[in-house]
Amino acid sequence: MEQTFLTGFLNNITLLLALGFLYSFLITHLTIAVFKGKSALGLLFGIVAAIGMLYPVRYAPGIIFDGRTILLSIVGFFGGALSASIAVMITGILRIWQGGSGVWMGLASILSSAAIGVIFHRSRSQFFWLTNAFPLYVFGFIVHVAMIFCMFALPDDVRWAAISDLSLPVLLIYPLATML
Repeated sequence: MEQTFLTGFLNNITLLLALGFLYSFLITHLTIAVFKGKSALGLLFGIVAAIGMLYPVRYAPGIIFDGRTILLSIVGFFGGALSASIAVMITGILRIWQGGSGVWMGLASILSSAAIGVIFHRSRSQFFWLTNAFPLYVFGFIVHVAMIFCMFALPDDVRWAAISDLSLPVLLIYPLATML
């Protein structure tokens, strides 16, 4: 894999982390327990993920990677199903609009990362320690293993090359960014 591709990965995640810190500043003014707060959280995360999707790393024509899985899993984890659904609709519509041969993989990764976040959200109250650093890293790892499986939705001519080229960088960088 080219160094520019890895640099693009890191730049995209840095953008998403910066926007995530902006979110954490703004979230102190929202009450997440109510409908309006959960809706605002989903809208905010959806917009932040969409901004990241506008500056993707292009693997091949129509096949793009960005940090949306990080944000969608986090919004599902902390905001629950309503917040995740709103963010999924925003990012899903944008991914369809972007088009290309990676659309099905993109939609599958959007749905899987949000769904895993919601599943973990439901067990978070029982396992409060899930918000510590190592469990968040494991959570990010699970989300991104699912993303690697979503690569099976790529066209035959690029599927195995993408899995071979991207699995290691994705599994090294994305879980760490999820934890952060």
